[in-house]
Amino acid sequence: MNTDTLSPLLESLTTVEKDRLAELESLIQTGFTTFVEVGSALLEIRNFRLYRSTHTSFDAYLCEKWDMTRQRASQLIQAAGIAQELSTMVDTSSLISERQAREFANIRDPVERQEVYQESLLTAPGGKLTAKHVQQVKERRANDRALAKENGQTPLATTQSHLTVISDIIQRLQERLQTKVEVHHGNKQGLVIIHYYGDADLTRLIELMERTK
Repeated sequence: MNTDTLSPLLESLTTVEKDRLAELESLIQTGFTTFVEVGSALLEIRNFRLYRSTHTSFDAYLCEKWDMTRQRASQLIQAAGIAQELSTMVDTSSLISERQAREFANIRDPVERQEVYQESLLTAPGGKLTAKHVQQVKERRANDRALAKENGQTPLATTQSHLTVISDIIQRLQERLQTKVEVHHGNKQGLVIIHYYGDADLTRLIELMERTK
């Protein structure tokens, strides 16, 4: 678009704004696989109207510049916000995907969202978080609340205390066994996974367990 002569509906950007817009658009251009960066960049462009020197609306900017609908941009912005929020709530080395973030975005209560995230991380099969598992955790918690209500019970603030207990068990096992341990807890059964690294380490663990009989 030729911006030498601005339309009356368009506005000039300051030098600082132009530089910032270039940085943000570079992030979008090179980071389409990194939804957090893209969503955050789109949010800033929208909120500060950094598109206004070339386009009269954010929708027009999205369509012409990125061939993107407002709905898709909103998905990216929301998912990026959820991912950033969860990263400050829970110390985890694994980043969530956009699809997982959208599962969490459906939870309106931030406390519930944090607890679902914590439980999902602790109970993820093989320690790998997936959108399907997040959905299962959400459904199980909803069923538990419905059952408690049906029985005239107050739903256990189960999650936080329950998760604290599981975290404590994992920590104690890891300290005792000196290796990584996973606890995948279910309503009726669960799974404990003990990691070992080579034959010598496996022998060490077996001997350690035999001594504790």
